[in-house]
Amino acid sequence: KGHTPLPEQYIWVAGQDTKASSTAPVHFRASFSVNAVPQHATLYVAGADAYEAYLDGKLVDKVQRNLASPIAMLVFETDISEKLHAGENVLALKIMPRGGHHQLVVKIVPRAAGVNAPALLISGPAWKGAATADTGWQDAEFHDASWAPVQAFGGIESSMEFLQGNDDG
Repeated sequence: KGHTPLPEQYIWVAGQDTKASSTAPVHFRASFSVNAVPQHATLYVAGADAYEAYLDGKLVDKVQRNLASPIAMLVFETDISEKLHAGENVLALKIMPRGGHHQLVVKIVPRAAGVNAPALLISGPAWKGAATADTGWQDAEFHDASWAPVQAFGGIESSMEFLQGNDDG
C-alpha cells in the first residue's frame, strides 16, 4: 500500500502576502460538527510563532514558540478532550505569524496526542480569516459573515515548496 497524502491544507488570510515580514496577529475561525464526543481529542497547529486557541469562546491554549530553537516550524499539540461537545463546535485562533513565511496548518483528531485517526476538522478553504477582529470574535455566536474565506494553498504534501528551509516540521 502506498502513502496517502495528508488532506489538511496550508491556509492564510486572503489578500495578505504570505512572504511579508509582518508579525501582526491574524484571526481564523472554523465550525465543525461532532456526532459523539470522543474520549480523547487533540488539536494540532503548525506555522505560527505563537497563538491563542479558543473552542466555543473558551481559551484552550496559549502557546509561544521558543525563538531560540533552530527549527522554524513546530507542530504544537493541545489536549482538548474535555472541551468538545456533541453538535456544532467553533474553533477560533489568534495567530502570531512567523516573519517572512505565513502559512498555517490545523487539525483536530479524536485521539490522544500522537495517535492517528480521521480528523474531526482540518484546515482548508472552508475556513474564514481576518487581519483584524471585533470584540467577541472567538465566541461561537459571533457572526463572521464579513470575514473572507481563507486562501488555501493545497495539501501540505502537494508542493516541494512546502518542504524547504525546515518548514516541514
